[in-house]
Amino acid sequence: MLPGVFATSDYGLWFERERAFVIADLHLGYEAEARSEGAGVPSMQFPIIRERVGAILRRYEPEKLVVAGDLKHSLGRNRRQEWDEVNGLVDMLDNKCELEILRGNHDNFLVTILRRAGLGLEDSAIVQDVLIVHGHRKFRRPMNSWLVIGHEHP
Repeated sequence: MLPGVFATSDYGLWFERERAFVIADLHLGYEAEARSEGAGVPSMQFPIIRERVGAILRRYEPEKLVVAGDLKHSLGRNRRQEWDEVNGLVDMLDNKCELEILRGNHDNFLVTILRRAGLGLEDSAIVQDVLIVHGHRKFRRPMNSWLVIGHEHP
């Protein structure tokens, strides 16, 4: 993509020089929301996500992991599954790399969950002069800079 920036088969971007990996749209707790709407969906997503993030840690040994929005799924109140899975991911990453979480349109009330770990939400991040946002809000891109957004689910 750019020198030292790679789109990977691990569903993210690897910024080699900065040792930063960017992922987006994990939608932790999705199954609880689906069940609340009547779907008989088993909770299967989190073990898969935990394994994939673990593979990223082993493969790339990032110093920073950026989640470009929609870490959790429910638009309303935080569901128990979201508390458990967000805290599980944060605990898994503790002392392995810095975690930077960007606000997505599904991340209402996420700051309440993150408070336990002393984490907050940011609107954007810059890695190697690349602006990273979730993409659901207007933003100001610096001139002549590259942009990475999450939010779209192809």
